[in-house]
Amino acid sequence: MKIAIITGASSGMGRRMAIELNDTIPNIEAFWLFGRRVERLEALEKQLTKPCRFFTDDLQTSAARDTLQRALAEEAPEIVFLVNAAGFGQIGTIRGLSLEDQLGMVDLNIGALTAITRLCLPFMAPKSRILNFASSAAFLPQPNFAELQPEPRRRAQDDRHPCHRRLPWPGENRVFRARRDQRPHPVL
Repeated sequence: MKIAIITGASSGMGRRMAIELNDTIPNIEAFWLFGRRVERLEALEKQLTKPCRFFTDDLQTSAARDTLQRALAEEAPEIVFLVNAAGFGQIGTIRGLSLEDQLGMVDLNIGALTAITRLCLPFMAPKSRILNFASSAAFLPQPNFAELQPEPRRRAQDDRHPCHRRLPWPGENRVFRARRDQRPHPVL
């Protein structure tokens, strides 16, 4: 069975991508939708013309990864599209936000995305696609978005200690050309 897996499907970009893929990619036979708000997933399911399977565990937990891993092993689907749209952000400085909230953002926005992608890769054909959504805060400096800021814009200790780091531009160079030529699953 050819499927699309979408995290963050209960709202925002994840929900929108489910609708767009449903309407534009005819070879998707089913959707595996990740979201904690079941009522919103059920409402989305009514807008789609393909069967849906819900995964409602919190992606920050190992239970969510284990559930996906078991489902993939049992059904061995061909993943046509993987959309990583789950994520969250808190407004505040590094000092002002709780450590739990900051680590939660890292766990979901980076850790879960990495884990879901890694689990899905063996089930993706060479023409399958991965779409990773990121916060616009990564490109547009905004005050009080401590964990979502790009590294050079981050501030510790209530803006008293600037953090600096040079970020390379992912343009055309020898390393990126070599990687591009070897990549069977394009990341859009």
